[in-house]
Amino acid sequence: RQKGDLDVPFCILSITTHLYKEVKKDMIVETKSATTQTLKPSSDTPTSTSEPVFDYAGMSNRLMEDKDLITAVIEAFSNDLPTQLELLKTAIATGDIEQITAQTHKIKGASANVGGIALSALTATLEQASRAGELDTIRQALPTLEQCAAQLQTAIAEVLP
Repeated sequence: RQKGDLDVPFCILSITTHLYKEVKKDMIVETKSATTQTLKPSSDTPTSTSEPVFDYAGMSNRLMEDKDLITAVIEAFSNDLPTQLELLKTAIATGDIEQITAQTHKIKGASANVGGIALSALTATLEQASRAGELDTIRQALPTLEQCAAQLQTAIAEVLP
């Protein structure tokens, strides 16, 4: 674990196999059901890939349908995400590439653990951009990242009020 990682049960942190797809700019949200939202590319985005905003069923399955564990993991994530986003924004503002890489990595893993597929994919892309030193790309993506995080928090609140 890295300093600042979420304090959640070990079994959640040990989930390491996730598929990440690049989330393109200019995304819009389409609600599919009460528990699933999908981030879909706008018509001018050259891809037909879509990512779920919140995969409650997948997260629930990984946590063996244990409602107490699900609630604990989601509460830890929801309480910590604003802090992690602020740390990321500070790193972006100061141009601290090392800290940007660390923060995007933390957010990527934490969001994947709770089923935040779109946020995890976007932060994976930003982590790659930080490793390549693409600070302007990261700065331009910040509003999309904040929107994606807000959409995930909203979707979580709809399922677990």
